[in-house]
Amino acid sequence: MTAKGREETSEIVHPETSGQAMQTEKPKKKRKKKPRVKQLTPNAVIKKMRFGEAGVSCCVDSFGEDSPEVFSEETTIYINRDHPLYKRESTKVDTHVLNLARLITQEISLMKDPKNPRQAFERQSKLLRDAFIEKSST
Repeated sequence: MTAKGREETSEIVHPETSGQAMQTEKPKKKRKKKPRVKQLTPNAVIKKMRFGEAGVSCCVDSFGEDSPEVFSEETTIYINRDHPLYKRESTKVDTHVLNLARLITQEISLMKDPKNPRQAFERQSKLLRDAFIEKSST
């Protein structure tokens, strides 16, 4: 007994049963990598991409059915998800990817200020070919 009338007891804590040991023994979960996109508005999705030394930001948002399918301001490409063609092509994954690639390459080729429409179409064709070419194993 102590002076105040309480008994002193000694308590032995084993590391195997302590709360801290239990927390450290849990297996760590692997984090799933999320694509680097951020939301501008509740419906918009923005993705920044690098092409060599140049960078482009893509924003997919609702601009209304009567608005253009795609437009750009400086290095930002805006894709209208309300456009009827976008809605139709987004039903299948393959056609959706091809349509997005077409829209992005179209705006990139126009950003380079082509001398004539033929030059813009050739640049777009080359960008699409490079994007979807199969790497052959040699």
